[in-house]
Amino acid sequence: MALLRLAATFAGAGFVALDHDHRTFGASDGTPRQDIAPWKQIEDWRRAIAYLESRPEVDADRIGLWGSSYAGGHAIVLGATDRRLKAVVAQVPTISGFEQSRRRVAPDDVPALEAALDADERAQLAGEAPRTQALASADPAVPASYRAQDAVDFYLQELPEGTRWDNTVTVRSTRNARMYEPGVFIDRISPHPAADDRREAGHRHPHRHRTRRLQPSAATKGAGDAPRRALRPVHHRVRPRLGCGHRLLPQPPGTKRRLVRHYPQLQSVPEECARPTLPHFRR
Repeated sequence: MALLRLAATFAGAGFVALDHDHRTFGASDGTPRQDIAPWKQIEDWRRAIAYLESRPEVDADRIGLWGSSYAGGHAIVLGATDRRLKAVVAQVPTISGFEQSRRRVAPDDVPALEAALDADERAQLAGEAPRTQALASADPAVPASYRAQDAVDFYLQELPEGTRWDNTVTVRSTRNARMYEPGVFIDRISPHPAADDRREAGHRHPHRHRTRRLQPSAATKGAGDAPRRALRPVHHRVRPRLGCGHRLLPQPPGTKRRLVRHYPQLQSVPEECARPTLPHFRR
C-alpha cells in the first residue's frame, strides 16, 4: 500500500508509474507465500519492464526503475544488466547479503542458523513444504529474520484493511539473502551517476562526503563519449548501520519532516534512515 502512494507521487509528477507485487507477495500468486528469491524477483522486474514497453502511453526509450532496500539491490543489478533501462534509483540498497547477515546474526548464533537452514533442506527432500519463521520479532524465543526494535516497529506497523501480508517468511529466504551480492554489479552501471555530473559541471555536490560515488577507471579515462565506460567505486567514510540494515547518516534539521510530506510511509522509519545513501544513476 505504501508503494501505491509512491507510485501516485511519481504519476503526479508526470511519470507513467507501474507498481507490482513480486511472486508470492501481496496480490500476486505463488506458493509458498512470502518466499524471497532475489533472482526470481529480478525476473519479475524484467517482465514488468516488458509490460511497460507494450503500453502505448509509455516511451519505451525512457524507462527508469526505482527500488528501496532489498529492491534497491535489484535496481543495481537490473541497471547493470538490462539496457532497456535508462535510469535507476537505488535507495538505501542491499549491497552485500553476506556482510548484512554478519551484522544481524551474532557469531555465537551462526551455528544454530546454519543448522536450521540445513534442516529445512533435508525436510524439503523428504517432501515437506519449505519451513517458515517470523520476519520480525523482539522475542528471542521466536525464530526471526529481524530482531532490532526499529525493524520490528516497521514490519509490525498497522496496515490498511485488506492488505495481504503477515509476519512470516520462508527459512530458505535467509540463505538466498546471504548469497545475494548486488554490490558486484555497481561498476557495470554506466556511464556515471548524477552526482558526478554536477561535479564535472563545476557545482559542488552538497552531500558528496555522504555518497559512494563512481568514477571512470584508469583503463577507460580519455575514452571520450564511449557508450559503456567501466566504473570503479570510490569509497568514503563507512557509516554504522541501524538494525533495519540502513546506513546511519547525520541529517540536517527537518529532513524527515520534508520527505514525509511526499512519502508518508517514512513516518515509521527512524529519522536517521530517511535519506538515500546512493546517488541516482542515469545514462
